[in-house]
Amino acid sequence: MAASVKTTSHRASKMPPACMERAVGLCAPASHFKREDFEAGVRLLEARGFRVKFSPRLFERKGFFAGDDRARAAELHDLFADPEVGAVLAVRGGWGSLRLMEHLDFGLIRRHAKPLVGFSDVTTLLAAICDRAGLVAFHGPTLTSLPKLDAASVDAFCLALREGFFAPLRPDKPHLVRPREAVGRLIGGNLATLESLMGTPYAPRAEGGLLLLEEIRERPYRLDRMLTSLRLAGFFEGLRAVVLGDLVQCGPPALAVVLAALEGLRVPIATGFPCGHGGRNVVVPLGAKAELAADGTLRFPGLEPV
Repeated sequence: MAASVKTTSHRASKMPPACMERAVGLCAPASHFKREDFEAGVRLLEARGFRVKFSPRLFERKGFFAGDDRARAAELHDLFADPEVGAVLAVRGGWGSLRLMEHLDFGLIRRHAKPLVGFSDVTTLLAAICDRAGLVAFHGPTLTSLPKLDAASVDAFCLALREGFFAPLRPDKPHLVRPREAVGRLIGGNLATLESLMGTPYAPRAEGGLLLLEEIRERPYRLDRMLTSLRLAGFFEGLRAVVLGDLVQCGPPALAVVLAALEGLRVPIATGFPCGHGGRNVVVPLGAKAELAADGTLRFPGLEPV
């Protein structure tokens, strides 16, 4: 089913119910994956007490992708509509999530509210679900990346899926630019993936938001070009703050280049958050209200563990 070009309003996004006793449904919206990486992720989830549910179609391949575009979109619909599934977890990012956009039924996704979890190329789906379906989506590990992460990232992932809670997030080796408080919806994810949405009907809006950005293996000149493209497209208009995650294998000048490209925004910027392609990838709720403190701490009011 083709998606409507109508977007949702700026109302607060709906927080899906916690997974609790329901299964974690596995989807492959982008690239195919190695079976051994898949099995390692399933073993970790089951060792943490989760049930998993998936279709045999998950292992199909077509070119770079985990099967046909329409079939991958249909599998996503099936998982959202399945009452036994409490959360939907992407097996891998890579390439291909953008190809699902025109086949997604955001009305169905909205009616069966549950968190979609992933990062990297899955940013496309996270952004669209926040913007089109008005739901909170979880920027965090994929199934195949989960076993490679530190214990704190895995613990945060399990807490988010079981309880819907997110502890305050503090940057590693923080660098603060114009440190002051900022409040707004948390948006963003992978920089290249966000930039690829510009000019399409699925481009998210940054107005009133706190923008999370992360990247891997992009040369500094490409980082500058993507950020300049977003600025020229008007994406940064009304932005309240930027929180930078990992810039993995982007070269030593990467952070300085990013900060220079963002200088004209005149908003608070905090760097060093453990989100993205590094050894830590702490899950955060995109679409939810977030508060950036002057010391760089990122909090999620109403979603923090008691």
